[in-house]
Amino acid sequence: IVIDPSADSLNVSEKRFNQIPTKTKHVISFTEKINNVPKHLDLAIIATSSSIRRKVTEELIKNSKVKNVIFEKLLFQKKSDYTFMESLLKKKKINAWVNCSMRVTPFYQNLKPVFKGKRIVYLLTGTKFGIATQAIHFIDHMAYLLNDYNFEVQTSDLDKEIIKSKRAGFLELTGTLR
Repeated sequence: IVIDPSADSLNVSEKRFNQIPTKTKHVISFTEKINNVPKHLDLAIIATSSSIRRKVTEELIKNSKVKNVIFEKLLFQKKSDYTFMESLLKKKKINAWVNCSMRVTPFYQNLKPVFKGKRIVYLLTGTKFGIATQAIHFIDHMAYLLNDYNFEVQTSDLDKEIIKSKRAGFLELTGTLR
């Protein structure tokens, strides 16, 4: 089931879904209302903007028994939302993951044994690159490659000016993370 309050977005989603060739018959429905969701869900993918993700997740959990959730990054905009959601997910016994897909890409999985037990230099450079929205993918990727989740991120070289994101109403960071 695909949920979106915008009928136009649902129409685009359905059109794109129907363009994908498949040998397997899928049953899919499109709705504007979260209360049209089945009462039991094995998996929910919540790909809203971070500004409404907590509210949408709470509504979904109130309407359905959910076993697993995949969240799009950035998760939330408020620190208190992280604490609240962690507590709610534990209370409801819902498994949750953040969509950091580089670690499941075969190319990157094949690199992991090459770096086992080694110290590496990992450099990423680009232009018009939103650090706030993209850095998590590369930080997660480096942690995955090295199997090391104990690290610090230095932010002293971020630019002082916060800029508008390409998404209306959101902000972005530029500069250097170490």
